[in-house]
Formats: sequence, structure tokens, C-alpha cells
Amino acid sequence: MPNGIIKWPMARHPIHAGPRPLILHDQKIILSWSAKSGSVQIFLWYLIQSGLLETAKAHSPWVHNYRTDILHSSDAYQGWTREIATEGVSNYTLVKFFRDPMERCVSTYRHALRSKYADAHMEEVLDRPASHKLGYSFHQFLEYLSAIDLRQADPHHKLQCNEIDAENFGRKILIRVDDNSLYDSLNLLEKEFQLKPTDFSKVQDFKIWAHLHHASDASSSFTNGNLFETKLTKLDAELRWPKGLLGKCEQARDWVRDIYQPDYTAIEYSPEYLLSGKGKNRVKKHQYKPARSRVKLPPHRLVNNCKKKLINICDAVLVATHHKPFRSVYYYHQANSLASQGQFDEAEQFLNKAIKIDPENAEYHFKLAELFIQSSRTDDAMMAMVSTIKLEPLNAVLCYEIGLLYADHQKFDQAITALNRAIKLYPEHGLFYHQVAHVLNKMGRLDDAICASRQAVGLNPGSAKFHHFLGNLLLLDNQYSQALAEHTLAIEIEPGMAAYHNSLSRGFGGLGRFDDAIKSARRAVSIEPDKATWQANLKYLIWAANTP
Repeated sequence: MPNGIIKWPMARHPIHAGPRPLILHDQKIILSWSAKSGSVQIFLWYLIQSGLLETAKAHSPWVHNYRTDILHSSDAYQGWTREIATEGVSNYTLVKFFRDPMERCVSTYRHALRSKYADAHMEEVLDRPASHKLGYSFHQFLEYLSAIDLRQADPHHKLQCNEIDAENFGRKILIRVDDNSLYDSLNLLEKEFQLKPTDFSKVQDFKIWAHLHHASDASSSFTNGNLFETKLTKLDAELRWPKGLLGKCEQARDWVRDIYQPDYTAIEYSPEYLLSGKGKNRVKKHQYKPARSRVKLPPHRLVNNCKKKLINICDAVLVATHHKPFRSVYYYHQANSLASQGQFDEAEQFLNKAIKIDPENAEYHFKLAELFIQSSRTDDAMMAMVSTIKLEPLNAVLCYEIGLLYADHQKFDQAITALNRAIKLYPEHGLFYHQVAHVLNKMGRLDDAICASRQAVGLNPGSAKFHHFLGNLLLLDNQYSQALAEHTLAIEIEPGMAAYHNSLSRGFGGLGRFDDAIKSARRAVSIEPDKATWQANLKYLIWAANTP
């Protein structure tokens, strides 16, 4: 790539550009980080070094909220950034955290499927449906990334070569996040700059966030070795993520090299870079060039590009009326827009037009079902769900969704049938058994509910939610000792959940261990002091302990 300063759209000092760096002012260190590159662990470590961890946790369970809500607007941070903008960074050390772009892209793909934040924009960019529930392929996700400007994108998709990296620091150190030695590297950094040492094994927060964010490799669950074109879903992202197979996909790697080419060329990362003098000035300056898009744009998009200006999609679609798929997608987009404004009847009309043109598109039927749910038309929603399942009979997500819909409307037998079909399609994980247990409990079949819940826990022993629900079922069956064991496991996995401590107190209370019960109840109240249920339980236990 040609040399020169990156042409960013904002004319301001890089210290103010996002993601805004973390500053250890006394040590003259600036930490440059990126989303999906160990950002939570890095920020937790920064909070420990700054003595702010407990303050941040008190502000919000999601510690990044403290960064955006409090830290950036604090007088101290504002003063540091003004000083840096005025005096420069020649007396600062840049510590750059960097993850292999391919591994980061696999992680971002999983995040998009888990949290649906990319669905709407992906549909807009690619002009075809994209649903995290029904799934989309890694290929489609990379098509989307190749068609957007990574300087202006969602933080999870942005380049890792931040503006601040190109400044003339006195020293530059690169820490690789992708080689499973982040904590060792941070300990080396502490030693190098005489920071207080961190024993990561004793800080529970690191274990909690690692459990919540990191996926184990479930590549062995997939018989198809090449997953480039395979549609993965929200359930795959949450329960069985084939990160090993995705990371080895050569077709995808070619795309990622095109898309994140500035990251590959802007940073020469090698083991000797860490905490060595060789790090100086090796983070290069580069001209940013958007990736060459491999996406074949529909006709109305091509017209927009040729005219070099935006035109109304209603006008643009006239250019493409002879292209069946794009005409149906136009109706689909219009339906989405109307539904977001609460105009459900009008949205239904556009969706029906899309379905009439492309009746075998499962996304359209699924969207129609969601529309009916929003407008409280339960029977119509179920019919639309059934139509979707007929088009994708092997999609466990759809069976699960229709099972939830039946359960929400007290049609428990149908719910069990749908959920059992999901289990048949996807038997190796506990989420479907967990939902079956919920339904069986509502039907009054407590023994069967406990059995199903045990299966859920057996398949997903790392789920605090599953342990907690099984514990609550055991409480209903007066099996207090076993309930205590389940609630204790739930707390070990997620110690900051008030509901788990409250349930633990009920188990202790059932065994007559009121001192332990009151202690657990107080812990629940301390985590959520405004929760009336926790306060009422505490008052009851104090009363019971003092009543002969």
C-alpha cells in the first residue's frame, strides 16, 4: 500500500478518535484496543491498575458502561487528553493490543449471530434477508463486511489499526491477544513498568467474563469440513461454535485478507515485538483503501453507484422490476420499515406481496410470523411458523421458536411436540431440554420437569441459568440439599446474580440453617437493594429465625 497518513473522516487529534484509548497517566502509557480483541479483559486489567474496579462494577455489571458513561467524561481523563493533544506523545509508550484478523472475524461472526445487531444493516447493504435466528453463512457475513466502510462501521467490525497508533510515540509495544498468553503478557508489562502485579487466577471477574464471552471449539459436531457456505444460527453461536473449522477455511481467509488488508500490513506482529526495543516505530502509517467488494449489487444499487448519489429506494426499485428477487426484497424492506413504525396492517400487505413473488423464501414467512406476534395475532403467527418449518424442516431454531410461541399461549402439548422435534434435530445441547422443563413445570408435571432439567444441566454443565432453574424445581419438591448444591454451582459460575443468592437462602431456610439463609439473603439484597422480592424474603427469614 502507498505510504502516508490514514485519511480518516474526522479532523481532530487521534486521542479523541474511537475507540478512545485507555491512559495510565503516571506511567505515561496509552493502551490502544479494539472490540473483539480481548477488550473486556484489557479494560478489567486497566481498572485494577487504576483502582477503579469496584467503582466500575457498582456503576454497572457491564464494565464497559463505566468507560463510556463515566471515565471518558471525567475531569482526569479530559485533562490527560488535552495534555496529550497539546504536547504530543513523544514521552509516552503505546501498548497496542492486536488479534489475528481471521480469528477476530470468526469471533465477530459469532457475536453478530448471538446478538442480532447486524441483521438490519446487513439486509440493507446486501438487499436480501439476514436473520440471526434462521442463520446466515460466513460467506454472507464477509460479503457484508466487504461492502461497508470499516472506518465508519460498528466497533466490532472496525479496523484494528486505530488513529492513535500512527503517532510518534517514544516507544511502541505490541501485545498479541490471539496466542492465549494475554495474561502472561500483561504480567510482563507490569514488571517492565513497575506496575502492581495481577494474579489473574484470583480475580473472579476474569473467569466470569471469559465464561460469558469465550466459545469452546465444537468443530467435531459438524460433518461438513468446509463451513464457508453453511448457514449457522444463533443457537450454533451460543451452543456449538465451530471456530476451529471456520478459522481454517481458506476461502474465508482470502476474503478476510482483502477486507482487513490495512490490519495485516499496518502492523508487523512477531513474538520479539513484545516488550523489546524493536517495537519502536513498527506500527506503520498507511493510506486506507476500502476492500474491493466482491458483492454483486442488485440493479438499483448499481444505478445509485453510477449516479454517485443516493436515490429513494421506491424509485430505485422501478429500475429492477424485471428482477424477481430484488422486487420481493423491496417489499420485504418496506414491510420492515412499516413494522418498526407500528403500522402492522400495511407491513403485512407488503410481506404478502414478497411471499407471492418468492413463496419459498423462509425468511419472509418467518418475518410474517414475528409481525403477527407483535400485533397479538397468535393463531396467524403459528400458521406462519408452520409454513416456515415446512420450508426448512431441519431447522431446529424454528421448532424451538414455535415451541416458545405455543408455550406463551398455554398450548403446552403443542409446545412439547415442537420442542421435542428440536431436540431430535439438535440433541447434544441443553437449551431445548431446559425449555421443555419450563413447559412441564407449567403443566404441573414436576417430576418430569426435574428429569428434563437434569438433562439440560448434564449437557451444559457450565450454564448457571440451568443450574439455578434445576435448583428451583428441587426447592418445589422439597429436595433442599440437592437444591443447595445446584444453587451453589450457579453462584460459582456467576457470583454476581442476586436471584441465585436469594434461591440459595431459600434452600438454607428449608433445612433450618437460618444463619446461612440470612447471610445469602443479605447478599441478594446488597446486589439489588431495590428488589422488593429479595427484601421480603430477608424479612421472612429473620422472622422465621426468631420464631419458636
